[in-house]
Amino acid sequence: MPVVAFDTHEFIKTLAQSGMPEVQAEAISTAVRQAHKAADLVTRTDMREMEVRNNAKIEAVRTDMREMETALRTDIKLVRGEMRELEQRMTIKLGSMLVVAIGVFAAIVKLV
Repeated sequence: MPVVAFDTHEFIKTLAQSGMPEVQAEAISTAVRQAHKAADLVTRTDMREMEVRNNAKIEAVRTDMREMETALRTDIKLVRGEMRELEQRMTIKLGSMLVVAIGVFAAIVKLV
């Protein structure tokens, strides 16, 4: 984690020169130093590294989506082919049923 450079001696000296008692200046310096230690700071380098990682993840998702799209298109083509085959089989079965029905009807007409 990055640390902010903080010159406590210079800070105390500046406060003391402005008329603040040295004990109070030291207390303020200590408080500021502790606040800097506790702060979660992000540097430009951290941001760039995170951006690179995020861009890589986004590109991986895009690649996965392209692969999924290709797989879906292939599956859709297969389903359409199966539907055409089913349509042909149904047409043949319907034709066969019509032939049988006409034959039965013709036989009934001859008998009557």
